[in-house]
Amino acid sequence: MGGADAEVRVTVDGALAEVLLNRPAKRNALTTAMVDTITRFVRGLPQSVRVILVRGEGPAFCGGADLAASAASDDFHRGLFAMLDEFVHQHRIVVSYVHGPAVGAGMEIMLASDLVVMEPRAWCELPPARLGFALDNWSIRRLADIVGLGHARSILLACERVTATRAVEIGLAHEVGNLDDAHALCARVGSYPPLGIAELKAVLNDACYTHELSPEHQRLFDAAWAEARRQRR
Repeated sequence: MGGADAEVRVTVDGALAEVLLNRPAKRNALTTAMVDTITRFVRGLPQSVRVILVRGEGPAFCGGADLAASAASDDFHRGLFAMLDEFVHQHRIVVSYVHGPAVGAGMEIMLASDLVVMEPRAWCELPPARLGFALDNWSIRRLADIVGLGHARSILLACERVTATRAVEIGLAHEVGNLDDAHALCARVGSYPPLGIAELKAVLNDACYTHELSPEHQRLFDAAWAEARRQRR
């Protein structure tokens, strides 16, 4: 599925489904069409698929949202949140193979994944504080749940760039390795009985927060994005 020139290439091979971000000239920056395509693909997977591998083409895993095309639009945010929610609430294991930079929405894909393999030279960051953007409730709280409040503050407020080794140390990634290692991990977890995996994922992801913000936080979110849009004009 998805031709060689498609911005998202998706394939199914037995128990493994692969999602390839295929926009290397733009560092695989996400558009509304891309996140919608991924969500539709994942929702339509056959029962035989037990694990989903997300990876990127070219030097970057994902450079975030396409700021020119989509990042400030409500449609993009709705589509991005739907894709992230689909990864989180899937009964299948989602593995991200991060071979290069994962920035913004690229790092959010990592947060929504169950397991993350990073190449030694890969890194990730969430730069909204530096860029003047705002971040949704789920991404902030999910990060804090995974790495703890102290590390989350450093990543969010100081825009810490997290190396692969550091990511493993703080629980943001689970292994430093290459694509063969990622495929080996997929083969291993894909061999496990699916009902047990589904229950474990459901409990692990049974948090009480969503992408929605409180009214007070929403006002801050809207003000930050309005200022960011004004600065880009």
